[in-house]
Amino acid sequence: MDTNKVQPDKDKPLRLRPVKVTIKFGEPLDFSKYQDMPSNRHVIRAITDEVVDAIRALSGQEYVDRYASTPAPLTKK
Repeated sequence: MDTNKVQPDKDKPLRLRPVKVTIKFGEPLDFSKYQDMPSNRHVIRAITDEVVDAIRALSGQEYVDRYASTPAPLTKK
């Protein structure tokens, strides 16, 4: 939190003066329920939603129910 005090605008140079920021750590997230599921966009979306919700809860940000209009293709390695 307060990272906007360090870098308020992406188009401005990084501030070199010391600023105080807050770092919060939440409880570890458990994704073991997904381990036997096939890796597809629905599983990845569910995991992403859990991560985003945990970040939202820690940061106090409001949930916005909106995704990108076109999902990126999954790449295989």
